[in-house]
Amino acid sequence: MQNRICIAPNCGGCLNNNRYFNEKKPAASTAGFFFCTFACMQLALDFGNSAVKAGIFDGRELILVQTQKQFSKTQLRQLLKHYAIERCMSCSVTRASVPLEKFFRQNTTYRRLRSSTVLPIKNYYKTRNTLGMDRLANLMGARSFFPRKNVLVVSAGTCITYDVM
Repeated sequence: MQNRICIAPNCGGCLNNNRYFNEKKPAASTAGFFFCTFACMQLALDFGNSAVKAGIFDGRELILVQTQKQFSKTQLRQLLKHYAIERCMSCSVTRASVPLEKFFRQNTTYRRLRSSTVLPIKNYYKTRNTLGMDRLANLMGARSFFPRKNVLVVSAGTCITYDVM
């Protein structure tokens, strides 16, 4: 199995106990972006105000997207089994992910994106937890695809947000 570079937006493979899996010194071209190499399937979940978005990544490639009002444990169990998902990461603007976190911890290497999560971008908000985790995940995705570039990230969820990096 070949190694792949983990730079997928909202991916579940980068964070482990608020540090990066298999932390390495970044190559000069990554502009300080710590990355991990892995060969596994990953599930990324975004618990929004009106829907839950799920993305399955094979390395950097997004292979499946599902959006639902909510996911049951049965549905998630089927996704984990069918795609042999090993890692999962979620971000949430609500408390909707809390009942499922135990399930994820029992079945995957799981991390929830939090304001305290160590990331290779600087949050200039006066209080770190003011910036929504969905917006932070979007910024990480933008940074991975456009390193060392100025980027405007527009998110059209329940509310339209604009973030500049």
